Amino acid sequence: YVGYVFLDKHFFLLFLLQNAVMLDEYHYDVFFLNHDLFLCISQNSTAQESYVGQVLKIHVDQGFNVHMLVRATRKTQRGKAAPFVYCGDVTFVNWKGSKPITIQWQLKESVPDYLQGVFGIL
Repeated sequence: YVGYVFLDKHFFLLFLLQNAVMLDEYHYDVFFLNHDLFLCISQNSTAQESYVGQVLKIHVDQGFNVHMLVRATRKTQRGKAAPFVYCGDVTFVNWKGSKPITIQWQLKESVPDYLQGVFGIL
């Protein structure tokens, strides 16, 4: 989980899939469970009852659209920042824990076949 951005009623979630080189306090497990289901762990400071936690859970009721962007690695082979890939809208499925929260997201559209290998989807 790299971070998030609010823009009006849009909430953009930014994820890095290969984050093993990051320090433990910044290491968040994120991965695809299958072609249209994603699991992430929030930032350590995010509680279920916080504003961000509540937007994540009841975003539909609050009129927020949640969008997911993913990159497979931090850097390209040339050492530049790797681009994020827009994976579309997601919907909250369930969660557990707090500070951090483990959250499952349902993608509105399946990850295209050509990206499934890049994103480690079996």
